[in-house]
Amino acid sequence: MNDENRFNVSAVEGESKKNGIHMGANIITRPLRSSVENVERGVAPNSQSEGWHHESGWKRRRSLAQLTREALPRMENYRNSKRALKRPSLGELHGDHLITEEDEKDQNHRDTKSPTPAVGIKLGWIQGVFIPCLLNIWGVMLFLRLSWVVSQAGIGLSLVIIAISAIVCVITTLSMSAICTNGEVKGGGIYYIISRSLGPEFGASVGIIFAFANAVAASMNTIGFCDSLNDLLRSNGLKITEDPINDVRIVGTVALLVMCIICAVGMDWESKAQNFLIAIIVGAMVDFVVGTIMGPKDNSEIAKGFVGLSSATFVENFKSDFRFSEKLDQNFFSVFAIFFPSVTGIQAGANISGDLKDPASAIPKGTLLALLISMVSYTAMVLFAGGGALRDASGNITDLLIVNGTVTDYSSVSLCALNNTCEYGLHNSYSVMQLMSAWGPFIYGGCWAATLSTALTNLLSVPRLIQALGVDRIYPGLIFFSKPYGRHGEPYRGYVLTFFVSLLFLLIADLNTIAPLISNFYLASYALINFCTFHAALVRPLGWRPTFRYYNMWLSLAGFLMCVAIMLLVHWVMSLVTFAIFFTLYLIVHYRRPGECHQKGVFNNIMSH
Repeated sequence: MNDENRFNVSAVEGESKKNGIHMGANIITRPLRSSVENVERGVAPNSQSEGWHHESGWKRRRSLAQLTREALPRMENYRNSKRALKRPSLGELHGDHLITEEDEKDQNHRDTKSPTPAVGIKLGWIQGVFIPCLLNIWGVMLFLRLSWVVSQAGIGLSLVIIAISAIVCVITTLSMSAICTNGEVKGGGIYYIISRSLGPEFGASVGIIFAFANAVAASMNTIGFCDSLNDLLRSNGLKITEDPINDVRIVGTVALLVMCIICAVGMDWESKAQNFLIAIIVGAMVDFVVGTIMGPKDNSEIAKGFVGLSSATFVENFKSDFRFSEKLDQNFFSVFAIFFPSVTGIQAGANISGDLKDPASAIPKGTLLALLISMVSYTAMVLFAGGGALRDASGNITDLLIVNGTVTDYSSVSLCALNNTCEYGLHNSYSVMQLMSAWGPFIYGGCWAATLSTALTNLLSVPRLIQALGVDRIYPGLIFFSKPYGRHGEPYRGYVLTFFVSLLFLLIADLNTIAPLISNFYLASYALINFCTFHAALVRPLGWRPTFRYYNMWLSLAGFLMCVAIMLLVHWVMSLVTFAIFFTLYLIVHYRRPGECHQKGVFNNIMSH
C-alpha cells in the first residue's frame, strides 16, 4: 500500500514487507502525518490518532475517524470564506474538482467587477395589474366583433358565451392567485409561476405557448386597428393601394414597429400611454350607450338597421341565427372561438410580475377587479346592441314598413337577407357600434385605443417571458435573449424576436383565421395553470402555503377539464396540434434535465417557509 492510500489496513498474511509496513501479525510502523498535512490531503485531523496501542496482536488507532466514507474537511473549502459566492458542490467535496490558482484569479476578477443589479420601475396594483388587464381584455373584439357575435348567437347565447368565458377566467384567476401568493414572484410571469410549482418542464412549455399566443394576439389586435382605419379612409375616398389586404399589411407593419419602440423605451412611457388609451376606451363605451338610448338621429340610420331600443327588437334578436359567414357554417363553438380572445387578458399582470411592488397582493386584486368590470361591460354592450339594431338592413329606407314614422314589422325588413344582398345590420356590418353611437368618430378612437393598448400589453410581456426562459437556460436557443440592457434591464433582443413573430402573422391580415388559433393556445395555458394548482393542493408539499385562501382544488380540477373540453369542441384538430406542441416542448426539457432551476426553486420555497 503506497503513501497515497487513505486508509491503513493490515495486508494479506504471507506477503512480503513493503514500504515500511510489516505484514501478518507485525505492527504498522509508518507514523501518521501531521494534522496540517492531513487537512491538506483531505484527511481529518485527530489528536487522539497520534497514539498507538497493542490489541489482539496488532496495532490499532484510538479513533475511527479515518475509516469513514464521508467527505472530510479540506483547507481549500475554507480559504477566503468571507468573500465566498458559492458553496462547494458534492463533487468538489469528494475531490472531483480542486480550486486552482486560475480559479482563484477568475473569482477575484469577478469580485472586483461587482456590478450593481439593474432595478426597474416598480408598479402598484392599479398601474401594474388592473389597467393592463383591462386594456388586454378590451381588445379588438369589443368594437369590431361583439355585434357580429350577437347577430349569430343571439342575445341569449351571447350571454351564455360571456358566462362560460367568465367562469373559465375566474377559476383560472383563482388558481393563478393561489400560485402567485405561494412565495416570492419574480420576473418571468406565467413561466416563473408554473416552473416553481410543477417544475421546469411544465413551466417552460406553458411559457413558450403563452409567449407565442401573446405575440400572435398582438398581431391580431394590430389587424383590427388597420381594418378600422382603412374602413374610415375608404369611406372618405382615401386608400393606400387598390387591395385593402395590402393596406392592412402596410399600416400594420408601421404600427407594430412603433409599438415595439414604445415598449423598448421603458415602463414609464408605456404606463403613460396606457392611461391615455384607457380613458379613450371608456369614453367610447359611454358614447355608444348614450347614442343607443337617444335612438336614431335620421332615417338613414334607420335604413342601416339602427331602429332604437325596443322590446320587439330585443325579442327578435334574443334567439340565435347561425349562418354561413367568414368562410364556414357558424355554430355556437365557432362563435365562441372568435369571442374568447376578448377575455384572455387576465395574465397581463402576472406577465410583468417582476415589475410589481407586491405581486402576491397586486395580481389577485387587480385581475379579479378587471375581470368583473370587463364582464359587466360586455354584458351591457350585448344587451344594447341586441335591443337596438336589426340583423339585416339594405340601407334603403323604402324597404322598411313604416307606420307613423316608426318601424313596426321587424321580421319583414330583411328581404335582402333572402338573397344575401344586405350590406348593413348586425350580420353584415362590423361598424354597427359606430352607427349607434352619439358621435361616430369617438367609436373609431375607442376601437384604435382598445386594439393598440392590447397589442402594446402583449408586446410588453413577451420579451420579458423569453428573457426569463433564457436566464434559466431551459432551451439553448433562448439563451441569446437573456441579456438585459440599460438601467432597467430591458430585453431588447426579445423585442426584436417578438416583432418578427407578430409581423409573420400580421401578413395573414384575417382576424377570423387567427382568433381560433389564439383561443386554443390560451385555453391550453389556462388548463395547465388550473392543473398546477390542483396538483399542488392535492400533494401538499412543504412549500405549498399560499396566502390567497379563496381557491379550491376541485374547482381548479373542474377548470382544467372545462378548458380541455372547450378546446376539443371548438376545433379538435387544432387542439391536437396544440397538445403536440406542448408535449414536444415538455419532452425537450425533460430529457435535457435542467435540474438546477427547479431544485433551486424547491429549496428556496422550503427554506423560506
